Amino acid sequence: MEQTHDSSGRLARFVDSHPVVAFFAVAFAYSWAVFGVLFAAVGSETLGDSRLWQIPFAWGPLAGALVVGHVRHGDARTWLESVADPRTGLRWYALAAVVAFLYADAGHVAAALAGVAVTPLPLEDVAFDFAVTLAVAGSIEEFGWRGFAQPHLQERYDALRGAIVVGVAVGIWHYPWLLLAGEGYEEAGIGALLALPFLMVLMAVIFAWLFNGSGGAIPVVMLGHAVFNATPAFEFVADGPGWAAALGLLVWLGLLVGLPLVFGREYLAPRSPGTLFSGKES
Repeated sequence: MEQTHDSSGRLARFVDSHPVVAFFAVAFAYSWAVFGVLFAAVGSETLGDSRLWQIPFAWGPLAGALVVGHVRHGDARTWLESVADPRTGLRWYALAAVVAFLYADAGHVAAALAGVAVTPLPLEDVAFDFAVTLAVAGSIEEFGWRGFAQPHLQERYDALRGAIVVGVAVGIWHYPWLLLAGEGYEEAGIGALLALPFLMVLMAVIFAWLFNGSGGAIPVVMLGHAVFNATPAFEFVADGPGWAAALGLLVWLGLLVGLPLVFGREYLAPRSPGTLFSGKES
C-alpha cells in the first residue's frame, strides 16, 4: 500500500514538474490507443473509408489537458472555462476564417479572378464537415494544442519556438493516419512523414498568432480549424493552372515569415495573452 502511494506521489510530482511532457504523453496514448483498437477491429480499408473514428481520436489533446490539470490542481474547470470564453474582438474570428480558407482555396479564388472556370462544391457537404469538426472533432483538439501546450511552452520559450514544438508534435500525432487504405492515405509515401509536421508547424505558428492575439480565446482557433477541415469549398471545372495549387501554401509561408517580423517572436501577436493564458497561476 505504501509502495503504491509512493508511486502515485512520484507520478504527481513528475506531472507537476513536466506538465507539457505529461500532456503530450496522455494525448498521444489516448488517441493512438483509440486508433489501434479500431484498426485491429475493422482493418485498414474499412477504417480508411470512414471518418467517424476521427471523432474519438481528436479528443486525445483535450483528455491530456484535463488529466494534467486534474493531477496538478485537483480541478481543471477553471482553466476550461477561461480558454472556452468566446469574448474577444470579432476581427479575430474573421481573421481565423479567412486565413484558414485561403490555405485550400486561395488558388481557386485567384484563378476565378483570372477567368478560369471554378465551381463550388456541394454546400451541404462543406457545411457538414464544418459543423462536425467544430462540434465534436478536430476543433476539440485546440483545447490541448493551443489552450494548454502553447501557453505552457511560452513560459519557457518565445511563442515562435513554442509553436514549432507544438506543430512537430501535432504532425507526429497524425502519423497513424498513414496506415490507412482509402482516402488517398496509401499513396502518401515516405514524404508524408516530413510533410505532416511541416504543415502542422505552419498551422501552429498561425494559430499561435490567433490564440495570443485574441487574448487566449480558443473558440477563435476552433473556428479556424473547422474552416481548414471543411475546405476546399471550390474546385476547377477542368484542370486548373499549375500555380494555383501552390498559392495557399505560399500564403501560409508568407505568414510564417511575416508574423515574427511584424509582431516579434515572443508572442507573434500585438499583445501578451495574459498570465492566465500563459499557463501561470492567476
